[in-house]
Amino acid sequence: MNKVKFALLVIIAFSSFSCGGGGGGGGGSSKGVRVFHAAVSVPPVDFFSSSSEEAEIENIQFSFASERRNLGEGPQSLRLVRTILGGQTYVNLNRTLESDESYTLILFGNRESLGINGNLISDVRPEREDKGNVLIRVVHGTDRAASVNLSANGRVLGSASFGDASSYFEIPSGVTSVSVSRVADSKVLATQSIDLNSGSAYSVFASGSAASVSIVRVVKD
Repeated sequence: MNKVKFALLVIIAFSSFSCGGGGGGGGGSSKGVRVFHAAVSVPPVDFFSSSSEEAEIENIQFSFASERRNLGEGPQSLRLVRTILGGQTYVNLNRTLESDESYTLILFGNRESLGINGNLISDVRPEREDKGNVLIRVVHGTDRAASVNLSANGRVLGSASFGDASSYFEIPSGVTSVSVSRVADSKVLATQSIDLNSGSAYSVFASGSAASVSIVRVVKD
């Protein structure tokens, strides 16, 4: 990775941790599709669907998750297109959507070896055993890590493969140390302390590179 790209990642990562996570996930519909831009070498993208000739969401930045757009029910063509300089299409997926469900479209991979890929992930959540607890999962877009573990207060909850999400796990609410580590060697990629609100659900969006700077943003679902 060149020095300029590394410097930019450091700036983004500092912003992420100093602001206590956040970034995207707000506004828009509570149902439908949102985009998580986790492809470290890809510039901002616009999200298009077959529902409209205009972009559904514009200028989605690396390491952030967008708001949602409810695209209705039925077959959809979902495209992620470079915002500037010619509008190169990175992802074009044909999927059938349910009107009452939520989804995350993750953009992941790299230009050097893996290629740029997309995956549509269901955001359906299980029922809580205790209504006061929270649900939490990891959405894994960190380059150079085939799979990652999600931990809360030092306890491993579960794992996710690259370009996919783990199941939701039920944990107590309150101030929690959330960490993401590489499964292969237990290397901790990022850790963040956050106050998890009772009765809420969260996605831990992991991006960056396990070889340099990793970023996590904890977003309320």
